[in-house]
Amino acid sequence: MHYFTTNFVCSLTATKELILSLFFALGCYANAIGQEFSYRHYDIKDGLVGNYVYHVVQDKDGFLWFATETGVSRFDGTHFKNFTTEDGLPDNEIVRLFVDSKGRVWMAPFRNSVCYYYKGKIYNEKSDTILRNIKMRHPARQIMEDAAHNILIVDDRGLCIILAKGGHHWIDRYLTGDLGISTAGIDKRGNPYIIARIYTSNQYTTACLEVKTDGVPRVVMHQVQGFEQLPGSVEMRYTLFTPDGLVFPLEDYVGINPPTGLQYWGTFDNRRDTIDLPPGLNVIAHGPDGLLYFNTFNGVKVYDLKAKKFTANLLESENVSYCMDDNEGNKWFATLGKGVYMVSPDVKRVKLLDAKEYITAINGNKNLLFAGANADNRIYKIDLATGNCLASRFLPWLKDGKIVDIDKMDNHFYFLSTRGFYRSDTAFKGFESSSINRGGYTFKDMALVSADSFAFAIHSYTFTQSFIGLPHKIFNKRSTAVCQAYGGLFIGTLDGLYFIGPAGQTQYLGESEPFLATRITKLLFANNRLWVGTNAYGVVCFDGKKVIKKVAEKEGLTGNIVRALYANGNDLWVGTDRGLNKLNTADSSLPIVSRYSSANGLASDMINAVYVANSMVYVGTPDGLSFFDETKAAQKSRCDLRLLAITVAGTNRPFTGEALLLNRRETNIRFEFVAISYVSGGDITYSYKLVGIDDEWKTTRDNFLLYPALPSGNYELRLMATNKFGVKSEELHIPFTIGKKLFEENWFRVAMVLLTIGLAWALTSWRIRRIRKRYREKIETNTRIATLEQQALKAQMNPHFIFNCLNSIQQYVIDKDVLGANKFITGFSRLIRQTLENSSKQLISVGEEEAFLNAYLSLEKLRFEGRFEYQVQVDGQISKEEVFLPPMLLQPYVENSIRHGIRLMQNGGGLVNINISLAFNRLICTVVDNGVGREAAQQYKSNQHIEYQSKGMLLTSQRIALFNKNAKEQIILQVEDMRDSDGKASGTKITLSIPI
Repeated sequence: MHYFTTNFVCSLTATKELILSLFFALGCYANAIGQEFSYRHYDIKDGLVGNYVYHVVQDKDGFLWFATETGVSRFDGTHFKNFTTEDGLPDNEIVRLFVDSKGRVWMAPFRNSVCYYYKGKIYNEKSDTILRNIKMRHPARQIMEDAAHNILIVDDRGLCIILAKGGHHWIDRYLTGDLGISTAGIDKRGNPYIIARIYTSNQYTTACLEVKTDGVPRVVMHQVQGFEQLPGSVEMRYTLFTPDGLVFPLEDYVGINPPTGLQYWGTFDNRRDTIDLPPGLNVIAHGPDGLLYFNTFNGVKVYDLKAKKFTANLLESENVSYCMDDNEGNKWFATLGKGVYMVSPDVKRVKLLDAKEYITAINGNKNLLFAGANADNRIYKIDLATGNCLASRFLPWLKDGKIVDIDKMDNHFYFLSTRGFYRSDTAFKGFESSSINRGGYTFKDMALVSADSFAFAIHSYTFTQSFIGLPHKIFNKRSTAVCQAYGGLFIGTLDGLYFIGPAGQTQYLGESEPFLATRITKLLFANNRLWVGTNAYGVVCFDGKKVIKKVAEKEGLTGNIVRALYANGNDLWVGTDRGLNKLNTADSSLPIVSRYSSANGLASDMINAVYVANSMVYVGTPDGLSFFDETKAAQKSRCDLRLLAITVAGTNRPFTGEALLLNRRETNIRFEFVAISYVSGGDITYSYKLVGIDDEWKTTRDNFLLYPALPSGNYELRLMATNKFGVKSEELHIPFTIGKKLFEENWFRVAMVLLTIGLAWALTSWRIRRIRKRYREKIETNTRIATLEQQALKAQMNPHFIFNCLNSIQQYVIDKDVLGANKFITGFSRLIRQTLENSSKQLISVGEEEAFLNAYLSLEKLRFEGRFEYQVQVDGQISKEEVFLPPMLLQPYVENSIRHGIRLMQNGGGLVNINISLAFNRLICTVVDNGVGREAAQQYKSNQHIEYQSKGMLLTSQRIALFNKNAKEQIILQVEDMRDSDGKASGTKITLSIPI
């Protein structure tokens, strides 16, 4: 152990410093401020179609409908579905909504028409015959339904009745006077009434017109005298009138707007009374809680009919156009410009000095609650019975700092600030300062070690000390949390959890437990377990030896950063940066029983502190102190599961309750659904099982299921939803059948077996015939090639050429030119030898081809006595001995150039140019001559008798065709007539492209 002292505490004695002061001197006030409701706000950022909302209704399925200036929105508690003129609305500005007994949602736009939504479609004057024939002349003011299920559409000058049996009827005049309708309503018997002003004989008469629909629709007038009760007042559903003519139907009260205010008859005391109307009144709503809600340009004024006074102001400074209650008891307020607000009556806020006071710590007893704030070390005293703030005080001498912990022991409350440690008696009359405050510490957390000894986690280490005594350092490291458990002290740090044993030994628990090797935010010992709040892994349950359970976002926790822990019996309350969670510690799996967030009315999602008194839960957030009765919230909760759509292969399929019959190609199925629970704020879990595929129930938080490739068979989708309070919906059953695919039919399988056998036999037979045919063709081709090669050899040594060569030799002998004859005979013999050698090979090298062409051209040049020149060129990139081509392929074209091009030139000067190059793995061989060209040569052939016609060209073409037939890459032959600048023939160019 390490002990230390300072100059401030060595001579310190147990001195109490009790400070009593006036309430206002310390910022204290009585319960004049009270409490306020919590709101949930929705506008266009959340998906609402428009911020100017005129009307709100809830349909039979539980969906909320909002009429706005830019369309209509349907809300399921999580998602908005918006409708505009593109979906069938006559106009985007909708001012009135009504839900009838069939479930149709009627909509009145700001134009002379109406429409309604029914089973996924909007019907208007273009798609509905009755609506097309109504021909409205004014915008609809109200839409109602009587006991006979007739729909009544009221405007300023008339009443249209859409009869349940079909057709419609207009009542727009009464007697001979002009009708000016103020309002209309349905009494408790389901009979419609109209309050109207009838203009006759230059005067107005106010009358109550009872609409009769038994037979031909008609009206019966009841005169209204002053403020007398209307006929049938005992059973009638009365209408409340406001000074500006706007109306709202009420259950138990009726009044006419006198100059002094609102008169009404009440069932509470059966007497008439008057309410002074607030300025800027829009409409008045009568809630099920016995309250009147006056919706004005500057918020909502709440009037208690029993107490006969205004009791609350809601949404101050907002222009509230309408309000209504949903089936869970939530009240919805529509505003002109700010969207809609949902007020949850079960979640309220304690009204403090600052409406958004940053609350950091909470604790209390059975009567009082103490809440510490973030600024100036302020502490609030709150009456648990009423939820009202009784007083506020500042810790003495401290100008800055926040309250980080509040603990209670015996008759004292202990308050730990970042700057000091104090205690007070339960009467909260004054504070006593601890001697520890003279050490200049920055406190993070504290824990009770013994009767009057505390452990303190500070910015640089951990130490223990009594309220008045000397400090005792036990851990030399920055600390974030401290807790006594299992006979020792657990200390949380930035890098994990440490344990200080009874003998002072230190153990780092993060070394063996990875979840304890992160930043520790909170420590709590409850139910014989150490609960560790972390900055990354949620809450960790530790039994003193090992981690037995971790609960984080993956397990359903609202967030992984834990900011508060509180135990109440078997309930563990966990506050995170994203909401509040309740865990059941009696179950080893630590299930999350419920979750709360700002969506449920809490002031903020960031939970700094939690305190539970009986069923009341108090939550400290950066935006104030919220509280609610969790039992009431769960009791009012509903969970209504609704099927939205079934999409099969991209097409919407309506579901009537009967089994869907799908063909074998309709295997891609998508189910869309939603559970409506507005108090759950979208925190819904869906359980599903596809009977035929799944054996066990599965869970998801998505509101759709996709089955992209189901096999044929009979199925039933079973679906159930559970809201955040554990309330389950009714189980939804959707049966469907997918027809067998073609290959699954027995007859098709038999046919496929027979067809497979037949195809196999046919394919085998065809393959055998093809192999035999190719074998025969190969033999024939080889034979033909051999024959052509022999013919080509003979063609090279055509008789005319040999005869001319022999004549040339003879002439040399006659002329006794022994040297010339010898030279000619040597060249002639060399050519004959090369021809015989090349004809025996399938391929020869480029070098051999070059030598053969030079020998042949030199002999032809001697024979023609030097009348032409020649040139054989081989590209230097070609390896002459490693690149090969078929033999005797170029010689016929060279011979043709000399015989039909050069020989026919009158003045000599002939030229034959042979070039062999390489391009794209092919040999490019060109034979170019400057002879007379093919046209002139053809004329010579026609005019002169040719004793011998060479077949070398024809045989070479046949060789190329045979080669191409058996080869993957082809030999390409191109013949081009060359012309000079005047367009005259200047020779012939022959190009052979030969694959290497």
